[in-house]
Amino acid sequence: MAEHTLTYMRTTKLVELLSAAADQGQTFIQINAEGQVVLGADPYHPNITIDFRDEVVRPLRQAILPIAPPLPAATPRHRRSRRDGKYLVDIKGTTTVAHSLHEALGIGLRAFEAHRSGTLDRLEQIKPKTKRIVARNRRDLFEDPDLVENYARQLMPGWWYGINNSNAETSQWLRRGCELAGLTWDKDFSVSL
Repeated sequence: MAEHTLTYMRTTKLVELLSAAADQGQTFIQINAEGQVVLGADPYHPNITIDFRDEVVRPLRQAILPIAPPLPAATPRHRRSRRDGKYLVDIKGTTTVAHSLHEALGIGLRAFEAHRSGTLDRLEQIKPKTKRIVARNRRDLFEDPDLVENYARQLMPGWWYGINNSNAETSQWLRRGCELAGLTWDKDFSVSL
């Protein structure tokens, strides 16, 4: 029998976290089989959880590790079609399934920062044209303020990222982040785009 521990949070803090999640489009809430409070824009694919111990919202993929068993080394990597909505993100042998292109980008960006603290700070300094991929202030992501409302999403507490990227742009950002984090593309990190 699994041991259960109780963790408490003030109601006002929970309301604050739920309101922040709702502001980001995470409008469906449920308790999953592991007893976690999970939220998402799609009721069938929640992507964040409320961490009662630390009183923060975390990506669901970090809360349940690993999401999928590591792929065997002999398994060939292949490109998935954008239509099927599944992207495999492999980080040092642990594979996670993302259900959207921007979810795959978010998983990668969080992994880079977890591997080498400060990677997001370095990525924030890069602005090739009219947008950044990450910023501490969501208004700094885009030159066009109208894009902020539709395409800025919270990556993690204190960080925002832009989600209006093509496959090619997503690949470029992930390659750059991989390099800045000191990881080797297609060895330490890979993604099926």
